[in-house]
Amino acid sequence: MNRLMKLIMSGLIFFAVIYLFGHLLRENQFSPYSDEGYYFHYAQKISQKGPDGFKELLSWFVHDPKAKFHPAPSRAGYILSSAFLFKLFGSSYFVLGAFSACCFVAFLILNFYYIRKFFDLDTALLTCLFLSSSPLMLGMARRALIDSPLNLLWGACVWLLFDFLFEGQIFKFVIFIFIFTLSLFFKEGSFILLPFFVLSLFFFLPENKRFFWPLTAVVCFVPLLLLVGVSILLLGGWGIVYKQTLTLLYIYRHIGEFNPYVAHYCTGPWYRYILDFVILTPVISLLAFGYAFYFLLTGCQDIKGKFFLLYGAALYVLLSIFQNNQDVRFAINLEMVLSLFAVFGLQSICKFVGAPRMNFYIVLAAIVIFFTNFTNFIYIFVWARL
Repeated sequence: MNRLMKLIMSGLIFFAVIYLFGHLLRENQFSPYSDEGYYFHYAQKISQKGPDGFKELLSWFVHDPKAKFHPAPSRAGYILSSAFLFKLFGSSYFVLGAFSACCFVAFLILNFYYIRKFFDLDTALLTCLFLSSSPLMLGMARRALIDSPLNLLWGACVWLLFDFLFEGQIFKFVIFIFIFTLSLFFKEGSFILLPFFVLSLFFFLPENKRFFWPLTAVVCFVPLLLLVGVSILLLGGWGIVYKQTLTLLYIYRHIGEFNPYVAHYCTGPWYRYILDFVILTPVISLLAFGYAFYFLLTGCQDIKGKFFLLYGAALYVLLSIFQNNQDVRFAINLEMVLSLFAVFGLQSICKFVGAPRMNFYIVLAAIVIFFTNFTNFIYIFVWARL
């Protein structure tokens, strides 16, 4: 790919980022009665009262039946980050929206760095071009919600584990454990990644397999112990942490019974995520699914491709098991795999056709896909004011 093509793609990515920051939601476009409003309330209370505010919030969440309709105040990582930003810039929904947007940009940088490192610059630029125009990611990057920061942490977990497995440096495993623990402090649902981590260690650990069980024990128990220990210190003691855990387990088991919104809008068949992604990013989704089938039919020769195929399949299955969580924003991190596989699919098609100016046609197709996605973002999330 020549310098002009690289400049065009870099310019489009830059355009998407500038457009995002130029169209962040205004203060009156947030609802104080939505999840955003409760995250704002939690962060404001902690910024005013410090960690002692958690005791009050958790007591309300455990004892008030109506509180179970709203996000858990035990998500200390996000709440403390938001409270810190409130201390710096003042309390406003705009600050939380800007935080989400910055996490989106950091996610693009993260993917560019690792894809360039393990694949090549062209693949990194194409993947980031697709990610930068993702309607779902751009939409969540404007909201005062946990999704964009959590997407960054999940992406960092996956890439750090990938880095450790294929380079074998133990300090990268230590950083991976730290980031995974941090993701649990942001949202307890990050435990859903554990089965994939264990499967990855089993299938992709370097030849010396005697480290499988020790590393698996570290992944399964160290983040949990750290989470419990810090929660006890931060949230007000073992008693309130224990009650909070029981409350969360009850919510996850019965959420559809007492939350009409979840029962009506967050349930669906196992293929609902597929339909949502096809609606939001039709060309990328079809290219990615097509390449995944091609990859399986040709014997899965590329070990790096196997890793991301396993991640996409494992996360999809685990998310689909929870029938009351069929909301595409919970599956936002799957876009990382879809975009990467879409690039592989596009490259494979051009190689199969044998186009004499392959890079030109790849870039042309990528530009068309970028504007198709970006148009969907504007139509769904900007004009519709979502």
